[in-house]
Formats: sequence, structure tokens, C-alpha cells
Amino acid sequence: MSNPFASAAMAEGYATRRPALHGRIVESAWRALGWRDVGDLVVDIGSGSGLSTKPLIGRARVAVGIEPVWEMTRCARVVAPGAWFVNGQGERMPFGDASVDAMTAAGSLNFAEPERVLREARRALKAGGVLVAYDFAQGRTFAEGGELAEWFAEFLLRYPREASEAIALDPATLSAIGEGFADAGRLVFTWSAPYDWAAYAGYMMTETNVAAAVRRGERESDIEEWLNATLPDVFARRQRDVLFSGYWVALRKR
Repeated sequence: MSNPFASAAMAEGYATRRPALHGRIVESAWRALGWRDVGDLVVDIGSGSGLSTKPLIGRARVAVGIEPVWEMTRCARVVAPGAWFVNGQGERMPFGDASVDAMTAAGSLNFAEPERVLREARRALKAGGVLVAYDFAQGRTFAEGGELAEWFAEFLLRYPREASEAIALDPATLSAIGEGFADAGRLVFTWSAPYDWAAYAGYMMTETNVAAAVRRGERESDIEEWLNATLPDVFARRQRDVLFSGYWVALRKR
């Protein structure tokens, strides 16, 4: 399938406009596992622009992000300068057998071959090592009021997401396909993040719906113009809390 993230514009958007939830998710998982740090090496699979790698800095002696898109890796070195980044794929990671203490995967398994990635993670993890996989959905509702939900329904009609772009995953599915792993904990959450209309418009421009529309021939400037015309009234020209629903699941190597 095509990679909706393989562009300099998408990389820049991911580096500067995405929801700041990664640190909160990693902290939640680490706390549930009873960890402060995890030893020598922690690896972020599908590290993107570095937002998901940044919370790993200091949680092991070395934090490494592995990412197939060069434009993303270039941004990641700026976003998370305390980590190392390599271009590569989760299905074939450049780490020795039983050499990694812990791994994370932030929404990246949906755009990979998850069973192959899990087999490769099992190979590279030390005995008892843990993979924390997590993801969160698009923020499409306010904590109070239905205006954003109504707007988002129109957004989906104008800019539908291509069905083939991502594999649907959840904690139960990941546990089921994680041969050689034991479920070490999980959380399903709905958390809020504050946005004004301009910040939310910037976030929407990083969504795969927009990438798909551009591939179909839509102009980014036209999409931005529609967002800028419709969102101020939706947000009542003030900051409002947007809800993000997601999960994390911790899989421990047997």
C-alpha cells in the first residue's frame, strides 16, 4: 500500500502539529509496569517525526527510533536530539538477538505487517522485554458540546479516508497475534487536549484524509481555505478541549 506519510510536508506537520499525547501514554504504561528506566536500549518502531521517541529519552541508556521515511527521520533528529534514528522497517530491525530491553510502537503497526513486526520484536527483545504498542484516534469531539462532531462528519464527507491505508488493530488483536508474548497490561482511554481553531486546523492538515485528497488532485491551499473558513465558528473563537480515544497494550516476551 502507498505510504501516506512519505512527504516533507507531512513530516513537518507531524513534527509541529500533532497531539501531544505520546509522553502521557508512555508515562502511563511505564507506571503500570512499575518501571522508571529499562536498562541499556529502548527502541521506538515507526518513530515518525520523533514525537513518540522523545518520551523515551532517559528511560534507557540509549533510545533509538527506526523509521522507513527519510523525511520523517530528518525531522526527528530535530524534535528529539537526545535519541538516535535509523532508516529501516519494523519487519527487519538492525538489532541483534536479545539485545533490546523495551520497545514502543505508536500507531505504526497499522501501516506495517504487524505479525512480522511482532516476530521481529520477539527476536530482538531480551527475555522478559516488553513491547508497548499504542494508538489514538482522530480528535473529533469536544469534551462539551456537539459542534465539532457535526463539523467532523462534514470533513469526512469532503475528504474521506482511503480504506486501504491502515489495518485496524486493538489490544485484543495484538495480544492474539503476539505469539511468544504474554499480556503485561493494557489501558483504553479517552483524554482531552486543548485546541483553538487555528491549532486544530493545522492538526487536521496532517491527517491521512488530507493526504488522500491531495493524491486525488485536491489542492492543499483549497483544503486549508475550507478549514480556516469553517473552524473559527465551530470553536467559538476560543480554546476548547478536544477528546482523543485510544489504547496501549504491553506485551512481554515469554
